[in-house]
Amino acid sequence: MKHRFQHKFITTGFGLVLPTFVGVGWSFQNTPQALFLSIKQSAIQSRIIFIFALVGFSLSLVLVCSMCYFLNRQITERQHAEQALRESEQRFQFLTEATFEGIIIHEMGKIIDANQSFAKLFGYETQEVIGMSAKDFLTPESLALVMKNIASGYDSPYEVTGVKKNGTTFPLEVVGKNSIYQDRKVRMAVGRDITKRKQAEGRLKAREHQQAVVAQLVGQQALAGVAVSTLMNEAVTLVAQNLEVEYCKIFELLPDGQAFLLRAGIGWQEGLVNHVTVGTDLDSQAGYTLLSQEPVIVEDLRQETRFRGSALLHNHGVVSGMTVVIHGIDQPFGVLGADTTRRRTFTEDDTNFLQAVANVLSTAIERKKTEEKLQQAHDKLEIEVALRTAELSKINQQLQTELSEHKRTEALLQESEERFRSAFENAAIGKALVAIDGRWLRVNRSLCEIVGYCEAELLATTFQAITHPDDLDIDLDYVRQVLSDKIRYYEMEKRYFHKQGHIVWILLSGSLVRDTEGKPLYFIAQIQDITRRKQAELALRDSERRFRAIFDQTFQFIGLLKPDGTLLEANQTALDFSGISHTDIVDRPFWEARWWTISTKTQNQLKEAIARAATGEFVRYEVDVLGRGDTVATIDFSLKPVVDETRNVILLIPEGRDISERKRVEKMKNEFISVVSHELRTPLSSIRGSLGLLASRRLDSQPQKQERMLEIAVAETERLTRLVNDILDLERLESGKIVLEKTSCDTATLMLQSVEVLRLLAEESKITLNISPLSVQVWADSDRIIQVLVNILGNAVKFSPAGSTVWLSAELSQNPILNTPQVLFQVKDQGRGIPTDKLESIFRRFQQVDASDSRSKGGTGLGLAICRSIVKQHGGQIWVQSVLGQGSTFYFTLPVLPK
Repeated sequence: MKHRFQHKFITTGFGLVLPTFVGVGWSFQNTPQALFLSIKQSAIQSRIIFIFALVGFSLSLVLVCSMCYFLNRQITERQHAEQALRESEQRFQFLTEATFEGIIIHEMGKIIDANQSFAKLFGYETQEVIGMSAKDFLTPESLALVMKNIASGYDSPYEVTGVKKNGTTFPLEVVGKNSIYQDRKVRMAVGRDITKRKQAEGRLKAREHQQAVVAQLVGQQALAGVAVSTLMNEAVTLVAQNLEVEYCKIFELLPDGQAFLLRAGIGWQEGLVNHVTVGTDLDSQAGYTLLSQEPVIVEDLRQETRFRGSALLHNHGVVSGMTVVIHGIDQPFGVLGADTTRRRTFTEDDTNFLQAVANVLSTAIERKKTEEKLQQAHDKLEIEVALRTAELSKINQQLQTELSEHKRTEALLQESEERFRSAFENAAIGKALVAIDGRWLRVNRSLCEIVGYCEAELLATTFQAITHPDDLDIDLDYVRQVLSDKIRYYEMEKRYFHKQGHIVWILLSGSLVRDTEGKPLYFIAQIQDITRRKQAELALRDSERRFRAIFDQTFQFIGLLKPDGTLLEANQTALDFSGISHTDIVDRPFWEARWWTISTKTQNQLKEAIARAATGEFVRYEVDVLGRGDTVATIDFSLKPVVDETRNVILLIPEGRDISERKRVEKMKNEFISVVSHELRTPLSSIRGSLGLLASRRLDSQPQKQERMLEIAVAETERLTRLVNDILDLERLESGKIVLEKTSCDTATLMLQSVEVLRLLAEESKITLNISPLSVQVWADSDRIIQVLVNILGNAVKFSPAGSTVWLSAELSQNPILNTPQVLFQVKDQGRGIPTDKLESIFRRFQQVDASDSRSKGGTGLGLAICRSIVKQHGGQIWVQSVLGQGSTFYFTLPVLPK
């Protein structure tokens, strides 16, 4: 409206301006004529014409200014509107892209816009989605439903089936709304992946179905006349159907306790039910379940290590299975199990369902036994009544005798009651009658002694009042299960508060007494004080923790073996050495562990040692074993047999001590002694030979040879002195007997002094010394650093050809590990170079590139070893780089003195 008004105003303005300018133009154009007329006509008419022209010009000027003002205002408002539109579009785009739900805008099923979340939901890129049709994202049935809702304008959420780019389908919740978008009738839709919700609903339905199955069994066993065998057959069928397994079985424990009988089952070969038996030892899953009294789940029987599995399971190709105990009052009835030939992971709901079915069977079986006993007693009573009636009808005179017998029976009953009271009161364990709400109705003396209260004090309170809060909810849950007939009785360990305030651990057994109509009367509780046992268990756990701490923290490798070589345990030191875990090696042959896989010979040697130790022999030898990565260590290994009282070997204790360092030191020591003895013998032999010739006077007539022999003796003596001094110097440095006298030193001064020491030798060898000094303060022993520089420069001069140059320079660098400043010294020569395999060894004792250099060049083979020791004690490093035939560069570093 506003824009139309401005447009009209501008148009009107131009309409007024144009005639006005025409009028003014006409006025000026006809001015001469007006003047001419003013002569002929009256002066009044001339004035009127001029006034009209002036007014027209003024109005034109006002209209032009007004038009410019409104035009500028219109442009400004349009710019503001466009900016607001852009900001609105940016906010809309941000909101649509930030949401996790897919959003699209489509026109009759064709997508004209979509956010990134929608594209990711179906596995597309955003640009791929634009222009696609709804049929590309939905199954035909879902597409028909969507088109129907679009036509009807349905705007509530509903479920469809989506199709991803890779063809997979998934449940999708959709809500849409018809709208106007860019002047077109479109529909905006929002989609959400509800796969997880559907899966949760499926699990809930499965659980509800399991509960319904259990309820169905409870209802059947509650019906009069239903045989236990019928209930068992129904139970295995329902379990197999519900858990979707091929096999289900009920094993009944035979009276001798040595075997199970397949009492009921489904899926097994014909003729096995009521005929086949399995053992009750730990080799079978059923026996393992009975002994553990816990549900047992097997994901893959072929890899099971706890037991081998019965022949029945292996013959039917069973892979995965689950078993639970069917409990009884005196002893378990047997085992209920479900098996499949497919590898499967059973859930906690599956376990609870199977245990619930087992509990139903247990209740039904015990109830049936009770009914049979009652029926036998009833039949016996009827026979006795019939006989007594017959006797009374025949002999009336025995009435008094019968009355006397009745009185005697009453006396016996009273006596029985008295015996019960005495047994209740004098029982060694605590006994009590407890009301449904927890009040103590009757307690015996043992219970009072356990909790420290007298009888009157206990009867005035409830069991909830003295129960530890952490155990109360579990106890009350058992009470509710008994009251609801889910279980017949319960047994649990719990804690009572003693009157004096300390904790008393007890073993509680609770059962419910009902009247003839089945209404709950009271609970019978049997309470046994197990405080000492719990304390002993805690002490045992503490002892085991201490043993484990010592076992794992010892620096030696220690383990535990069966006599056949099966590894039972290994300490953490041994595991960390090879980077393995318990699960990698436990219950497997010892020689298959990583340590021994270094070679087949090592494994066979270990097998032989285990066989010897299994006979009672203590075995010990040194062997190389494999550690983490490619690490190899030498260990002092032993096998110690452990025997029982009959001297039979029951365990083997393997122990290993890493002696790699000791071996290395022994090798170095032997090499050192060998090299030193050789280096000492060589100059001594020369001295002895020279002096021997002089002493024999065979050279008395040959003065020149005598002089030569003396020169040799003196040179070799000097060489021997240098060798001994270098050995002593190196040993004192490495043992710390020489204390470095460190002061603040200038590196340029050290470099210049070192060059001056070798100036004469370089001139004699025709070698040019080129020095580039760097002035930096370092904390060092100046004499020792000059010793290092002189040694390295001296080697460079000795091994460089005449006419070549030796360079000495220094520069600042950064320590790559400590990230601190350091000085890097470099000595470069143009000598013969050093082979790659010698670059490290020349820094060790008595190591030279060429063994003949010790004679020709006069070296001892200890100079670079001394240099490395000095640099190392200054916190630096020394190394060399070399190219054969081109020369070598020696480097060493010193830390810069902090300012």
